[in-house]
Amino acid sequence: MNFLFIVVELVEINEELTQEENKANLLSREQFYLDWLFALHASLRYNFLSTAGSPLGYHLTEDAKAKISAANKGKEPVNKGATLSEAQRLLSINASQHRYKPVYFYDESRTLITLYPSLNATSKAEQANKNHLLKCIKTGQLFRGYLIE
Repeated sequence: MNFLFIVVELVEINEELTQEENKANLLSREQFYLDWLFALHASLRYNFLSTAGSPLGYHLTEDAKAKISAANKGKEPVNKGATLSEAQRLLSINASQHRYKPVYFYDESRTLITLYPSLNATSKAEQANKNHLLKCIKTGQLFRGYLIE
């Protein structure tokens, strides 16, 4: 299925109105377009509610929640207690290796001092914030006197 997203109207916040009035204005415009959309054939619409004002979508009733809960009572999660074979475990590890990039520590003469397998490992070993380490890597800023890449 293909999707098309078009902005049909920009509704600006009016500084002279209260937050509640601005929200009511926004909801009325949203409802206008929903009414127009739901006048079209069902095949031309996506699956969403026809009433404006529910940004999180449909909320289950307490009765529906109770029925779902009762239907799931006693069921074990599909993978609970499952153990992977050594081959499956290695396959999973190898499949995720592309996400880990080594972090290199160099002194002022560009001699390699330390090599960590990942940013997480660096953060733990150096007891440093990952965001700070990333900033040093991206900007070339020294970290505790070392250049890190």
